[in-house]
Amino acid sequence: LTICQSELGLSGESVLFQSARYPRLRWRKWNTGSISSELAQELSLCVAWLGNRSILDDLQRVDLEAKVIHPIECVEKDELCIHLEVRPIGDRAFRWTGLFSEAPAYAPHVVWTLSEVVCNS
Repeated sequence: LTICQSELGLSGESVLFQSARYPRLRWRKWNTGSISSELAQELSLCVAWLGNRSILDDLQRVDLEAKVIHPIECVEKDELCIHLEVRPIGDRAFRWTGLFSEAPAYAPHVVWTLSEVVCNS
């Protein structure tokens, strides 16, 4: 949360508050700087979904990394986007492999990818 708070600026309070609600979520990197309030709202909806899903699947934790994608890097979009890399850890992490085939409709400027899935042995 300290990583998130130090980089967000005032527009990102909703992301910070959502992140604080879900102790299983852990921000590993935050390379976005201050973001618009609209983008922060989309990201906070994603954080809430991920937090609820981590509880539902009883995961040990979910590591998150966020960075800004500029329009040049994101062919389909003509505005700034956030790339959110998600790494679920726990016995049921395998369930997450099919969840990120496309961006959620309520967050069109958040591009999700799933990194390594870690299941406990």
